Formats: sequence, structure tokens, C-alpha cells
Amino acid sequence: VASVEKHLAEFHVEMGEALERTSAALDAGSTNLESFTSAQRNLKTKVVALANTVASITLGEDNYNRHLVLFGRTLGWSHAEALLKNMPN
Repeated sequence: VASVEKHLAEFHVEMGEALERTSAALDAGSTNLESFTSAQRNLKTKVVALANTVASITLGEDNYNRHLVLFGRTLGWSHAEALLKNMPN
């Protein structure tokens, strides 16, 4: 799926840039890893969103929404409530 490939390429670029910034900072004597740590946190959020998109495509939107309603709230998935609020009725 083209959108998945696009997202994966963006993830690669973002993490590569963060790694370059962190390496440069370390070479300059800094021990601050915040740039890389922040990029990792952002990446985790984006990967969860990508996984939800892939699941929706794979299962079909109606099945995915049913799955989200049945399991998302019950399992305490933090992203389920936000996704359910944005679901069409």
C-alpha cells in the first residue's frame, strides 16, 4: 500500500535526522539525548497510528470499528477512545 510505504519512508528520514543531530551533539561533547528520545516517542505514536490504519485496511473499516468497540475500551487501549470519538455514527 502506497500510504504505508510513504509513512515508513518518513519514519526512516525522521529517525535518521534525529540520529544525526544526536551524533553531532555527542561529538561536540554534549550528553543530551533529548533530540533522539523525543524522536523515538513521536515515532511510537506514529507507528500505533499506522498499525490502526493497516488494521482498518486489512479487516475492513466496519470490522475494525467493531473490533475497536469490543476490545479497545475493554483492554484500556489509550488510543481507542480518541478513535471512537472520531468514528462516524
